Amino acid sequence: MLLVTLRTLVKQRFYTVLNLVGLGLGLAVFFTISIIINQQLSYDTYHANAERIYRIDQSFIWGDAYPTFGSTGPGVAASLQANVPGIAHVARIYTIGDQLISIPSNAEFEVQEESAILGVDSSFLSIFSFAMVQGDPTTALLEPNSIVITASTAQRYFGEEQAYGKT
Repeated sequence: MLLVTLRTLVKQRFYTVLNLVGLGLGLAVFFTISIIINQQLSYDTYHANAERIYRIDQSFIWGDAYPTFGSTGPGVAASLQANVPGIAHVARIYTIGDQLISIPSNAEFEVQEESAILGVDSSFLSIFSFAMVQGDPTTALLEPNSIVITASTAQRYFGEEQAYGKT
């Protein structure tokens, strides 16, 4: 049986190659679509109310580089909150860019550059559920110039000292 199959495959090389290429392409497309769907369905699902969190994208009108981008104008958040029923919280997130951070160290200041800093609204922690080591997520971002830092950043800047409440 195997010998007959091999003879047929060799005799009809064109159809054998055509079928193998079609099978390979079909499998490649199937796996690519599966990976994309899996990534889209698992994106940020670790948040408590992930099924209720939406991102607003804006159409890029100043060129053809990107059709949409994950940013909107400054008035969109207030307009959504005021005019769309069913919205509980709106948070704006802004990539600030590289910043110089100065840390008091033995009567001098140590300066380091940070690149992963975001500016967010006070409602950010009402929408996203990040575990807090210290502090209260309901009051953490209410005061102007207040920040939330990761445990690894606190360790890097303050060592074993408690970072909560420090400048």
